[in-house]
Amino acid sequence: MKRIEDFYNESPTKTHTRHLIINTSVELFSESGMDAVSMVEIAKACKITTRNLYRYYPNKEMLVVDTAYHVITMSEHLDDITVNAEDSGYECVRKIIENIYKEDENLTLNFGIAKFIMYFDLYISKMDKSHPAFVLYTTRYVKAMNLPIKTKLYSALKKGIEDGSITIPISEIELYEEYIIQSLLSILLRVKIKEVENESINSSLVEKHIEVMLKYISSK
Repeated sequence: MKRIEDFYNESPTKTHTRHLIINTSVELFSESGMDAVSMVEIAKACKITTRNLYRYYPNKEMLVVDTAYHVITMSEHLDDITVNAEDSGYECVRKIIENIYKEDENLTLNFGIAKFIMYFDLYISKMDKSHPAFVLYTTRYVKAMNLPIKTKLYSALKKGIEDGSITIPISEIELYEEYIIQSLLSILLRVKIKEVENESINSSLVEKHIEVMLKYISSK
């Protein structure tokens, strides 16, 4: 899987500075959200000039999608999920989803990363779809995120269509794969944040959410 620096052909010094900018941005964005943090604040925290920061990132949107790519690819720990060959496609999907639910502590790594991803989901949903940063993220970065869990879920959905246990159009496998992962991760992240902030939340809501998703794709 590509690291963020693999998208740039830079000297070691510039790569070091880019890492500094990204890692500092992750901390600031996790604390306050993307909208509340300015490029001036990021430059100050990095101990570089604002002009120098803009040499690396012409706008905050481009910096946000780079930090998101870095965080998401560094947070993947679900490549050990296994399913049985004799299971139906539907059963494979169910087991994958249940494993994500059980292993969400590993998935989100820590409270700061959970908050970052939550803030990013909100930020990119409001971004102009024609903005170069949005285009970069959706057309290049998302494709580069060849996460093992996505590959396994895609295969399980395809198997379910072929064996008749799942009723979704084969042309929409990628759409459903993305929806299932994003939808489940979104609710898991919110549960984790509520737990850390000592706010009560009914965990059965997550289980109900999973039940609804599975029922929707099932042929039964």
